[in-house]
Amino acid sequence: MLDIEKIIQIAKENNGIVTSSDVTKLGISRMVLKYLVEQNKLIKLDRGVYGLPQTRKDIYFDEQNRYKKGIYFSLSALYLLGYVDEYVDKLYLAFPQTYNTTKAKNRGIICMNQAPSNYEVGAIDIKTSQNNIVRVYCIERTLCELIRDNEIPKSIIKQSFIKYFRNSDANIDKLKAFAKMFNCENKINTIIDLLI
Repeated sequence: MLDIEKIIQIAKENNGIVTSSDVTKLGISRMVLKYLVEQNKLIKLDRGVYGLPQTRKDIYFDEQNRYKKGIYFSLSALYLLGYVDEYVDKLYLAFPQTYNTTKAKNRGIICMNQAPSNYEVGAIDIKTSQNNIVRVYCIERTLCELIRDNEIPKSIIKQSFIKYFRNSDANIDKLKAFAKMFNCENKINTIIDLLI
C-alpha cells in the first residue's frame, strides 16, 4: 500500500481525521500530508490535524489534540456528557499542576490546574457528536466541582442534578465518594435529600 493510501485509510478509520503524529509513527514524511492538501484529498483542520474533505470540524477533539494533557471539566464536561442541551461557548480543560496553561488561556480556554493525586481521578473517554474520542471527567466528579464553583449559574447546576437523579445510571455512592474527596459532602447530602 502506498503512503498516500495508508494516510487516507487512517483518516477513514478515525472518523475522517488523521494527525501528523499518526503519519510520523508510520514512518511517512509529513510532506505527504502537504501534498494531499494540495491535491484536495485532505483539508487542514488545525495545526497537525487533517481531515477528509467531508469532515466537519470538531472543536472538542481539536483542542484536546492540541493540548493532549487536557481533560474536559465543568460546563464542557456537562455538554459532552449530555447534561446540558446548549452548546457551551467556552471550553474548560483541566491540566496537571505543573502544566503551563498560558497558550491555552490565550486561546480563550478556561484552565484549571489539578494536583497530581486528583488529576486523573474520574477521567473517562467518551465520543463527541462527531464520534471522536476525548477525555472528560465523569458526571459525579463534575457535579461535585460544579457546586464548588460560584460562577456557574444555579439553574444549570439544578438542571444537571435533576437530570442525574432521573438517570438510571445514577450512582449515589460514587457521587458521595467524590463529594468526600472534594470536601463538599454537606452540600451534596443536602441536594440528595432535596431531590431524592
